Amino acid sequence: MKIKQVIVVRKDLNMRKGKLAAQVAHASMKVFFDRMKDIGKPHNGNYSGMKFSKDCYLYATSFTPEMIEWMEGDFTKIVVGVDSLDQLFELKEWADTLDIPHALIKDNGLTEFKEGCPQCRGKGKLKERNTMEAWTVECGSCEGTGKISKPTITCLVIGPDKSENIDSITKNLKLL
Repeated sequence: MKIKQVIVVRKDLNMRKGKLAAQVAHASMKVFFDRMKDIGKPHNGNYSGMKFSKDCYLYATSFTPEMIEWMEGDFTKIVVGVDSLDQLFELKEWADTLDIPHALIKDNGLTEFKEGCPQCRGKGKLKERNTMEAWTVECGSCEGTGKISKPTITCLVIGPDKSENIDSITKNLKLL
């Protein structure tokens, strides 16, 4: 049985290559992290007869058999693209319906996705002040840049799961 993971990226965002690579990496990992639950620190470094560092935290997981097979196998990943957020949500709904592990990735907008600040209307500027400080910021939201972070959904990871299950959702999408 072939197991794979497909990461679907929004092409309409025209992300820089480095940003795209980071978003794909986030996606590949998030589908696993979403299935982990913090169960705390082991008492005195012990948990069920096992020894752990006192700084260690324990997590319970709920990985599917396909996820475990993928982790122990080839880590097959495929990256494809869609043209819009709406298309991404359609694929997410399909993965929901088929009960395939998946996760959406939302970028915080700290480096690439910005929009005009509604307080300063995009005109946030540093202004001189006749004090000992060299300058102050006109707008506290944009900190003088005129732009604020815009959290943006960038991609969707589907799987790991059986190739035929994922292909039923993504087979018509083109590779990036």
